Amino acid sequence: EIRHEGYSKAINIEALAMLEMAKREILPAVVKYIGFVADSLNSVRETGLTVDVSAQSGLLKDLSAVAGQFRTATAKLEKAVQKVPEGAAAEKAFYYHDHVVPAMETLRELGDRLEVMLGEDFWPMPTYAELLFGIKS
Repeated sequence: EIRHEGYSKAINIEALAMLEMAKREILPAVVKYIGFVADSLNSVRETGLTVDVSAQSGLLKDLSAVAGQFRTATAKLEKAVQKVPEGAAAEKAFYYHDHVVPAMETLRELGDRLEVMLGEDFWPMPTYAELLFGIKS
């Protein structure tokens, strides 16, 4: 029972920290970058020149799609955390394992995708390369 409680508490803390980072740091940074790319696209189009803007428009579409998935995954994780059952420690631990952890994994995968899509100046936290190797790309 002590191990089940410890597991549940650890996953709960991690899930809440993940939600905080997603809602307060990553989503605002992504929205800001999407605005930057959209402004860039519009600026090029306003020149009146016939130029290829497929890089900007493709990036804008991809960013928007992944950002929407990230927001949906954030809401799903939040809902999963709110629905943790009251009751025995084992029941809670299995709920966290079966519902919260998979939601966290999905959010993490989408966050990793966004990290490589955003411009370096827009990503709100250290990258993996910076953390692991002390390399600023």
